[in-house]
Amino acid sequence: MTSREATVHPMLKTLGYPVQLARLRRMRHVALLTSDLAMLLVAFGLAALPSLAVNEWILKRPFLDVFGEDTALRLIQFGGFGIGLVLWLLTRGHYRQRLPFWTEVKHIVLGCILMLLCDGFLMFALKVDFSRLWLVLTWMVSAAVLPLGRRVVAALLDACGCWRIPVLIVGSGEEADDASYALRSEPSLGYDILGTVPLSALLDTVTGRSWAALYETHKAQLVVLALSSAECVEDSDLITDLVCEGLPFAIVPPLRGLPVLGFDRFYFFSHDIMMMMARNNLAQPMSRALKFCFDFVVAVLLMVLLLPLFAVFAALIVKDGGPVLYGHRRIGCNGRPFTCLKFRTMVGDSDRILRELLERDPAVLAEWRSTFKLKNDPRVTRIGRFLRASSLDELPQLLNILRGEMSLVGPRPVTADELHKYGRDLAFYLQVRPGMTGLWQVSGRNDSSYDQRVRSDAWYVRNWSLWHDIAILAKTVPVVLRRVGAY
Repeated sequence: MTSREATVHPMLKTLGYPVQLARLRRMRHVALLTSDLAMLLVAFGLAALPSLAVNEWILKRPFLDVFGEDTALRLIQFGGFGIGLVLWLLTRGHYRQRLPFWTEVKHIVLGCILMLLCDGFLMFALKVDFSRLWLVLTWMVSAAVLPLGRRVVAALLDACGCWRIPVLIVGSGEEADDASYALRSEPSLGYDILGTVPLSALLDTVTGRSWAALYETHKAQLVVLALSSAECVEDSDLITDLVCEGLPFAIVPPLRGLPVLGFDRFYFFSHDIMMMMARNNLAQPMSRALKFCFDFVVAVLLMVLLLPLFAVFAALIVKDGGPVLYGHRRIGCNGRPFTCLKFRTMVGDSDRILRELLERDPAVLAEWRSTFKLKNDPRVTRIGRFLRASSLDELPQLLNILRGEMSLVGPRPVTADELHKYGRDLAFYLQVRPGMTGLWQVSGRNDSSYDQRVRSDAWYVRNWSLWHDIAILAKTVPVVLRRVGAY
């Protein structure tokens, strides 16, 4: 087993281990709940500032009497809907378990939208004389500050040694490796991977199935079972033992290659059976229409906002001579070829320079065959190097989106010569329009291997949702600003 030193909280040294873990978990959850309630009050106060400014400086009317009857009613109403938001989050697993950051944000945003609609309807029904701007801004600010407050609480608990959760992974092979990689990729969860133990070796060390002793020995607060189907059959009583001892554990079933976010789950009363019905979100006409409308509207807005930037880049590129735009053939949805647009970043005779370079330098030839890119490409112009490093050379692809050839988010567009590298996953690539950005680009971009790129593209298609598109677009901004993996 590979391991690292884990910090044991003082509470865990005084009580029985299962009781210790339960109390420590409750303390963390209460801290997060308190943070959310406090952030709702902060949002209510912050939303008042622009509301005061609009009423007094623009509308030229005094603000509502803060001691008036309607204001008191508004405070009571907001308090009720604030508790409603907390209950909504509780039903989504918050305060009981840790969720990945973007899942957490999704629930908070949806909850705030729901509370805004209900809150606004009740204000209209009761004819409450209160600032509508304050109402809207309160829930908008709440959606922003709740995740921020949780990060602050997590940092404070971490400083006290109460936030990090030492995790022991039980399993071997791809399942255990995938579980370890996934947990490490979500630092906001606060999981410290102590190591990985094969099930067979673990059972030999557990005397009389004393799992509590195992937790204490390894200083683990959570065990993640990442077992293959064969290992589950090998010891079918494993989960029963953990449940009976009241110890926290999680299960990572072997679902590689399946649409994990596209399952509808069904439970059968009085039976230990869960059936998962697979569905392909992007195969639904409504989902495709929603994605197309989202792409089109955002692309139009970006084109309008970035038009001055287009003009500046065009003027700089023209100085080098040659056309402003460069079109190269790529394979799109259903195998249809299209011309993918970019700002021209290379000299005019780039094909000849590349051919000569590949003929005389075997190392460059190997790099080109691996990624179809060169880190130190002599064909790139001065302005082109900046455009590539910042990914701004791809802005003309907004025109491809408006023409229905590309999407804001999707697999990276590839040439016909690259299709064979997708293997069996090629069907996923051909199901959707290629994207300006995608899961691969925000996961390291050119620093990732081609196999990782294929897996990322396939995962995105299998598990598409509009929220994933929004999350990937949000993650693209810091990646571009930091110039991560771009060349």
